[in-house]
Amino acid sequence: MERAGTLNLTTDQWVQRFAKMPKTQDFEPGTSWHYSNTAYFVLGGVIEKVAGKPLATVFEERFFAPLGMRHTALDDEKAIVPGRAAGYDGEGPGKFKNASMLSMTIPGAAGSMRSSATDLAKWNAALFGGSVLEPASLQAMIAPGRLNNGELSGTAIPKGDGAERGEYGYGLGISKVEGHTRIGHGGGIPGFNSSLQEFPDEHITVAIIANSIGKDVGVAKIARRIERIALGLPAQ
Repeated sequence: MERAGTLNLTTDQWVQRFAKMPKTQDFEPGTSWHYSNTAYFVLGGVIEKVAGKPLATVFEERFFAPLGMRHTALDDEKAIVPGRAAGYDGEGPGKFKNASMLSMTIPGAAGSMRSSATDLAKWNAALFGGSVLEPASLQAMIAPGRLNNGELSGTAIPKGDGAERGEYGYGLGISKVEGHTRIGHGGGIPGFNSSLQEFPDEHITVAIIANSIGKDVGVAKIARRIERIALGLPAQ
C-alpha cells in the first residue's frame, strides 16, 4: 500500500478526494476564521484552470523569471536540483532525523515552493515596491479581514499566551512589534520551516529558511531576535 506522504496525484484528483471528506467546512463563510491549507490548494487549482497551465509554469512566467528569483520554483521531489538542502525533523536538543518523504503534490499551492532567503527578500521588495500589484490591490491585501458581523477576523484567530492579537488579510498576517507594523507569513512542511516578515514603515525585511522543523527547532525564535535587533529594540 502506498504511504499517504508518497501519493502523487493531479490537482483534480486531490480535489475529488477533498469533495469526499466527511466534513468540507468548519463554519459558514464569514462567521469565523481558521487557517486552511486546503483552501490555498484549491486556489492553486483555480489559477491552473483559468490560466490553462500548470501552477509551476504560471508562477515562473508571471513572477519568478521577471523578478529574477532564480532559486525559486514549485518543487518536485523527483527532480535533481543542485544545492537543494535535505530536510530534517527535530526530536530534541541536538537530535535530528531525516524528514519523511513528502510528495509535493500534497501541499501544492499551500506550501510546495522551494526558494532562498535572498529570493524571498526580492519578492517582498517587489510586492511592497509596486512591481507585483497596483497600490489599491496591495492595500486590500494587507487590510485586516472582517466577519459578516463587522468584527475584525482577528477576534477569531487563536493566539498564544501573552501574544498580541494579530489580524489576517489576503494571505498575509498583520501584527505589531512594540508599535512597529509587521506584515508577513510563516510556513512549514516536514523537514522545512520559513518566515518572511516586512516592516513597511522601516523598510526592513526579515527572511529566514531552515531545513529543519520540530519542537524548539525552526525559524520563529530566530526571526523574532533578528527583528528586534533590526528595529533597535532590546532583546527579550
